[in-house]
Amino acid sequence: MKLPKIKGQYLYNFNISKISFMKVGGICDVLYIPYDINDLIYFIRNKDENIPITIIGNLSNTIVTDKGIRGICISLKNLSNIKILDNTIEVECGFNLNNFIQFCINNNISCCEQLYTIPGTIGGALAMNAGTPTFEIREVLENTKLLNISNCNIINIDSSKMMYRNGNLPNNYIAISCILKTKYKDSNNLKEIIKNIVKKRIETQPIYTNTCGSTFKNPIGYKAWQLIKESGCCGMQIGAARVSDKHCNFIINEGNATANDVIQLIQLIQEKVLKNTGILLEQEVKIIGEN
Repeated sequence: MKLPKIKGQYLYNFNISKISFMKVGGICDVLYIPYDINDLIYFIRNKDENIPITIIGNLSNTIVTDKGIRGICISLKNLSNIKILDNTIEVECGFNLNNFIQFCINNNISCCEQLYTIPGTIGGALAMNAGTPTFEIREVLENTKLLNISNCNIINIDSSKMMYRNGNLPNNYIAISCILKTKYKDSNNLKEIIKNIVKKRIETQPIYTNTCGSTFKNPIGYKAWQLIKESGCCGMQIGAARVSDKHCNFIINEGNATANDVIQLIQLIQEKVLKNTGILLEQEVKIIGEN
């Protein structure tokens, strides 16, 4: 595979499980880590157009299959510049979400602190419209800057098309940065908010285990975890993939689970809930890669 010379980094035959929050997944042919946005644009303009590319983000809400991903995977983790503006803040999409929130707190900025402890990047939060029962990132989103993979044109879009747990970003585009609305709040008040968020999530979610967070979206009028529990799925296990006892909308890797273990368990939960309630749970966790 002939690749353009870049400032960033190519990692060949990269084992996805090394960076997956679930610690599963196969090999990607090449992992490309751009040095900056200009490096990314140069790569796209000069790569062989027949080589497929996949944006993998932080793999905190994504399962890569055991057969891996062919072509080029792109990680935007180096895209992490921040610019504080008047009542807004511009941040590149590779920035870790929790690190961004901590940056805001240190600068007396209230923005999306309700999302604290949710793993992932700013780009991932935009792609899935990350949220809690009382807040979604679209509430503070002014616009997102997108790079067209075909011609490298850059466009801006607002949050009007974002949906529940779906950023609804257009195909063939890469989110590279966004502008978020902010307001002043004393850092001590923000730290207290964060302290309470962490305490509650530790009590109710297995946040420090190998997991990809909420497995299913909440159907309208229902809580996914309640449907799963009522259908007898709590503690259910395939291989080393297990439904969490603490929060049964979380699947955890107890040590050596494969992606196939996780995928089969997801399908089994859907089957049991459908049989018991007539409701087909929609996945929040994304599954990508070769079948």
